[in-house]
Amino acid sequence: MRMSTKGRVAVAALIDLALHAPRGPVSLGSISKRRQVSLSYLEQLFSHLRREGLVESARGPGGGYRLGRDAREISVAQIVSAVDDPVEDLATDGKSKVHFIKGLREAGASVAHAFVVFHYGIFPESTRVLA
Repeated sequence: MRMSTKGRVAVAALIDLALHAPRGPVSLGSISKRRQVSLSYLEQLFSHLRREGLVESARGPGGGYRLGRDAREISVAQIVSAVDDPVEDLATDGKSKVHFIKGLREAGASVAHAFVVFHYGIFPESTRVLA
C-alpha cells in the first residue's frame, strides 16, 4: 500500500515534533528547515492536525506546536485521515483510502511505530503500538 505525499509529510512532521518536543513548543519554521518542506505547506497540514486534536499550538515568544496527546496514542491512520483528501481521491492497488486506514488501525500503527519505520527502515513483524 502507498501513502499520499500529504500523509507522508504529516507523519514525518509529527515524528520531528515528537523528537524535539522535550525542549518546548516547536516552530513550523524549524520543522520546515529540517524536513525541507515549504512552511506554507506545513501550515496547511498543521491546520488540519490541530482541528483533529493531534497537535496543540502555543502562541507568543517561544511558541510553536506540541503533540496534542502522548505519541503512543496517535496513530498513523489518524494523521493520514486528518490531512488527506476525501476517500475517492486516493486509491492504491485497487484499494481505497478507507481500506488503507482500516489496515493501519487494525495494525495499531502509532507515531512511535512510524518513527522506527522511518528512522531505522525496519518494519517489524509485529505492528502493535510500541510502549
